[in-house]
Amino acid sequence: MSLPVSRPSRVLTQLTKRTRLGLLARPERPLSLCLSMARQPPSGRCSRPRCTVVHVNGKEAQSLVKRIRDLHALPTLPPEAYREASDLIQELVGGVDTLDPGEHPPPEVIRDLVRHLRKIGDPSAAETVGARSAELLVTEGRGPEAAWLLSLAGLACADQGMFEEAGACYVRGLRLVSRRDPLCLRTGLLSNYGNAFTELEQFEAAVGVYNRALQTLEGIPDERLRKAGRSDRAVIAGAVANNLGWCYMRRARKCGADSEYVSRGIAVLERALETKLRPRTRIMAAGNLAELHLLKNEPDEAEKLLSTLERKCKQLGLEKLLPEVYTRRAQLCASREDVEHALSWCRNALRSSLLFINQKQELRIVRVFLDMLSGLLAKGGNRLVVLESSGAPVLKELLSLLRSKDWYTGGDHSRRVARLSRQIASLVGEGGESDEAWLKQVELGGLLHDVGKLTIPWSLLNKIRPLVPRDVKQLHRHASAGEEILKRLDLPDLAVVVGAHHERPDGTGYPRALRKTTLAGAVVAAADAYEAMTSPSRRYRRPKAPQEAAAEVVAGAGSQFDPEVARVLAAVVLRKPNSHPNSRHAVSGP
Repeated sequence: MSLPVSRPSRVLTQLTKRTRLGLLARPERPLSLCLSMARQPPSGRCSRPRCTVVHVNGKEAQSLVKRIRDLHALPTLPPEAYREASDLIQELVGGVDTLDPGEHPPPEVIRDLVRHLRKIGDPSAAETVGARSAELLVTEGRGPEAAWLLSLAGLACADQGMFEEAGACYVRGLRLVSRRDPLCLRTGLLSNYGNAFTELEQFEAAVGVYNRALQTLEGIPDERLRKAGRSDRAVIAGAVANNLGWCYMRRARKCGADSEYVSRGIAVLERALETKLRPRTRIMAAGNLAELHLLKNEPDEAEKLLSTLERKCKQLGLEKLLPEVYTRRAQLCASREDVEHALSWCRNALRSSLLFINQKQELRIVRVFLDMLSGLLAKGGNRLVVLESSGAPVLKELLSLLRSKDWYTGGDHSRRVARLSRQIASLVGEGGESDEAWLKQVELGGLLHDVGKLTIPWSLLNKIRPLVPRDVKQLHRHASAGEEILKRLDLPDLAVVVGAHHERPDGTGYPRALRKTTLAGAVVAAADAYEAMTSPSRRYRRPKAPQEAAAEVVAGAGSQFDPEVARVLAAVVLRKPNSHPNSRHAVSGP
């Protein structure tokens, strides 16, 4: 299936008149992603946790729904309440598979449930429940209601950064609604589909789909809109126009401040802000426009737009938009080289994104935050010296950010790994304790070994329910992500240590399945594994005694761990005498 792109939309032409920028030129290439998305199976069906499923009937399902709708945001729950909430959600996710057509709760109840699951911070469950319930409604011949749920399932996929899967949900939903749907569901699906293209940086395709959304809106007679209670066509068009302006902003960010897309985006968003918009759309459009002015090196114009947005969000009950507002404030401070306030705004943005469960914002804030840290390090001269210095602000910022995201890693885990890594390194490194520079590198590698988890969504880092293969694959990315973060901060030696802390001598590790890596990486790998086995903070397994964990590390010598490092670790944690090897060496397989 492909979506044709035809004449420019009359509504969008009105929004962008007085410009000569050709905003709706025909895309240079076909919307090739449509076919690949349409062929994918429903993501809710392929991503279901592999666990014992208990059959539930319609009455039991309704009881589960009621209990889940009483849950509060997952990041705000204490550990025991979080565990109970996860069990309850797992019961729902497993039970929805066993429902037969006609047994499910009413579609409007399921819609509210899926929205609530997204709101409290479990988009994976929202995706599964939405997609599976949509399948049941399709078998009952209730296409438009199924399309609503597929739209919500697509948004839940986008929450998880799975934009191709999101697009697949939108394509399936589009097949279920007519082109003259008075509820404007088709327009919404197309607009969301355009957002998926934008996130995938297929910008020409995105513009074409936004154009189709507006053309679809134009084709609905006024009378049908009024009967459906959707009489304000301009408000819906303004929301699509904001998405188009956001698309140009993303493209301008990629192509540079001198690109034509800065002017295009400014033209679209300024015109949209002159029309009638929902308060939420107006705040989002103002924020997007502010970022375009920053790209154009016009901080004063950006400040005019941003100065009142925080107050408006709070007055209108739209606190969920605060993370984006705070991020733009951080960018504004950075453009004026006010790094201290920029970092402060970033911290506020991340805390807000975790509180209001917006994972796309969460990951974007991390990217902006790392840009700030890079600037701070650059001002300090020698980056490793700045990082090592007593009370180094960069190190504190990284650990503080990680602690905000991951209850386990960001707490004492990283410090314990760093301490144990140094103890081991002092006994296996060349020159023993006298090689202070190398010992410091190993210690910092242990402290920052999981910094790549900054790029993993909160809901996955703290997930108790069974992991599915795609969860494991995403979690495994943290090693290479940590390496990239430290390279971005111009700390290449530390990057090598962090990138290797899950490699194994037998070649079965990740991310590169290397048999040989640095000694520092091997030390951190063993320290991390031991600390994980003995930690009381792991929510999904009991801690092992030091003797048991050390024996397991020694048993993995030659396959999972470097043999000498494993021997020294056991001696350190069990306080046995140990000898000093004479030379630093590379870790090799058996």
